[in-house]
Amino acid sequence: MRALLLALLLASPAMAQDPRPSAPVFRYLHETKVTCGTIKDGAPLASGVYGTVVNVLNPHGASVTVSGALQLAHPPGQVTGGEGVTLDPFDLPGGRAFAVDCRTLRALHYPYGYPEPFIEGFLTLEALQPLVVTSVWTTGAATGKDVHLTSLDVDTVPPRAVEVPPVDPDWADGVESQDFCDRLAMSSVALTGRVVAQSYTFDEAPGEGPREVTRLEDVTVLAGAGAVVGGPVEVRLQRGLFPDGRFLDVSEMPVLSVGERYLLLLPNHGWRIEAVSMDDVLRIVSFGAREVLVDQSGFAVTDVDGGRSTDAVATQEQTFFAPTLTGAEPPVDAMEVADFVAAIDAAGCDGPVLSGPYTSYPLVTNGIEGVAE
Repeated sequence: MRALLLALLLASPAMAQDPRPSAPVFRYLHETKVTCGTIKDGAPLASGVYGTVVNVLNPHGASVTVSGALQLAHPPGQVTGGEGVTLDPFDLPGGRAFAVDCRTLRALHYPYGYPEPFIEGFLTLEALQPLVVTSVWTTGAATGKDVHLTSLDVDTVPPRAVEVPPVDPDWADGVESQDFCDRLAMSSVALTGRVVAQSYTFDEAPGEGPREVTRLEDVTVLAGAGAVVGGPVEVRLQRGLFPDGRFLDVSEMPVLSVGERYLLLLPNHGWRIEAVSMDDVLRIVSFGAREVLVDQSGFAVTDVDGGRSTDAVATQEQTFFAPTLTGAEPPVDAMEVADFVAAIDAAGCDGPVLSGPYTSYPLVTNGIEGVAE
């Protein structure tokens, strides 16, 4: 996020040459109340089933990077600082929307259940442009397995503007590609491969749960460690079936479709939810003689730091639905695989990149994330 702020601050030549004070730059915070779960004993609120849905729309013509955090008022009844968890930043295309609800928060951060039957706190969403955010709160009364709605409240969550401190241009030289360098530093290898099969597993061990296992063959290593040359390669994501038949799917998680070719950055670090992020999975789509890189929302990639085509060239990737072309042609500057490799070579990152082994399994011990067994 810091690199994104710097890139925006340095993007205008006038800012680098004009000694007059420039217009301030703001980040926008949308802060809303969250209540999730069940209360049976009338404390801290009335007995019932509580739910929250936060709808978020990007009303702008270009993508906006959205990040967030959930701050719990936990443990209940104690005047102490609660637990905080973050939502990974992701690019929300212009005109698109997403939702965060109790199931999303549980799947991302509490796959084995909330720390208490009822949780409350505040969800903060942050971006460099104001968003349209609406919260919906419901309460219900449980009768056996049925829940009957007793109240529903809807409210708009206005943005709170916070000025971004000015940046020293001398200190900020060369930071435009830092986001990409961060991704390369956290990756073992850049490769291409075709998805040939997917399966689902469930493991009660800490850090596992339902997993979608995607198998890629025809693997070509573009840069980085050579341990996966020739493949096959398996990629694990927190998606799949629970023993009781429920299916866990997380909208902010990448989708890989059987039969499609992808370019991936595979991690060299410990992880718990997903081996690869949305930004690190690009589909390779043929347009005549060109093989263009397309992001998870169906937009052609024009640079490695978030540049995308104005119009979607393919449908958004969704679980169980094969992506299709929209009929729109990719722009002239749409990236191909060779362009991505050239961007790696030209990144000029400080420190090692694309190094270390690919960590294909989550690293946990006794529920502690990031420690190998």
